Amino acid sequence: MNILTRVACILALNVAAACAADRLVIHEWGTLTSLQDEDGRAIAGINAEDEAVPAFVHEVAPNLIRSRDGIGKGIPGVHPDVTMRLETPVLYIHAPAGFAGRVDVGVKFAGGWLTEFYPDAEVTAPGIDQKAGTVGHITGDGTLRWTGLKIGGDAAGPKTDARVWLSPRRVAADNVTTVGGESERFLFYRGVGKADQILSLRRDSTTGGERAVPNADPAMNPPYWLADIRPDGTAAIQSVSPLGSSRPFQEGDYDTANVAALRDGMKGELIAAGLNQDEADALLNTWADSYFKNPGLRAFYLYPREAVDKLLPLTVTPAADVTRVMVGRIELVTPEERALMGKLSTANLQEAEKEYAGLGRFRAAMALDEERRYPSEELEKFMGTMSVAFYRP
Repeated sequence: MNILTRVACILALNVAAACAADRLVIHEWGTLTSLQDEDGRAIAGINAEDEAVPAFVHEVAPNLIRSRDGIGKGIPGVHPDVTMRLETPVLYIHAPAGFAGRVDVGVKFAGGWLTEFYPDAEVTAPGIDQKAGTVGHITGDGTLRWTGLKIGGDAAGPKTDARVWLSPRRVAADNVTTVGGESERFLFYRGVGKADQILSLRRDSTTGGERAVPNADPAMNPPYWLADIRPDGTAAIQSVSPLGSSRPFQEGDYDTANVAALRDGMKGELIAAGLNQDEADALLNTWADSYFKNPGLRAFYLYPREAVDKLLPLTVTPAADVTRVMVGRIELVTPEERALMGKLSTANLQEAEKEYAGLGRFRAAMALDEERRYPSEELEKFMGTMSVAFYRP
């Protein structure tokens, strides 16, 4: 940057881009997932992963997340503190030409644990005994810190065929390498915590639609997409205004083309929020099955930046221009799922197991919610047979 440009930077805002030309640029994306009941209450115990990451990914404690053969098993049991999953935040570094410095990056999860990460980092997790690999309650804020990162170079990351890992690699960003020699195209982390979404969606008992209710400053509440995905690949979608109410879906609303329309709409919003096109594609490709194929009723919205920074404070040295785009995802209990849960206490074991499997990814948490609402000896017996219970630290 020459002296004339430096002077212009001081005197005029319209050359702000030039002022930042010698700064790091960081782009981050991720998903914040919760499960809500008909009243908009967060259901705890949502430990199940949607997309298992490769075995080379580091854990907060040895074999806590995955067994030695790499099979995902999650934080033990269905943990009663876990009301939010922090899913696959990926952080890209774009360095200016000729950058030769080292970079430090730190992140904190307010009221949560950062349980998986790559490359290796310093980790703290209040409530987890990292040496013994045992889990208690979430008693503070989990942290990760990468120090002395080398930026650039052609060092490749570990070999893998996992789509959840390969999709984020297909981005034009600078590689990062730790002091210990681990390299990757991005910084990756995941976590679980006891946090609320910005929105609660309450079902209107009269209309059957969903009504948005703020959990924070109403000024931070965004519009949202509501999507109902069916097993046959058809979907119905609505775009709902901030704090607005959806209308009940009708049979004519369902079409296979709606999935592509939802994806295109989300991509446009991700780019408008600051992601590059390849970064937006990486997010959507990583979560293609979970977002757009797995059956269920779910809402999506872009988390306000102010709320992201409060939930996940990020520090970067040296100073950088940081864009953070997090998708809020709310899985909603449907009347059909509630009816399936009601059958668990009346069907024979074989039928009940089939109904239980039909509840999908968060079936254990949903079954426990059913037991809380409608306790019965029959349901308690079924839960014992299926070993469904909150993990007791």
